[in-house]
Amino acid sequence: MASKSISNRYVKLEELRNLLTTKFGAGNFQIQETDYSYEVTAPGTITDAEIESIQSKP
Repeated sequence: MASKSISNRYVKLEELRNLLTTKFGAGNFQIQETDYSYEVTAPGTITDAEIESIQSKP
């Protein structure tokens, strides 16, 4: 399992959940929400390009 911290500043939880479900399947990942980030544990890696694809622009 791979872990990654993702800033929640421009990423909505629902968009992140949709990305992870599409990539890894429902129930195959965990998201822990903190004050400033989402801590993701998944069976594979999430690329910066994938994260950028779901970021809302300021």
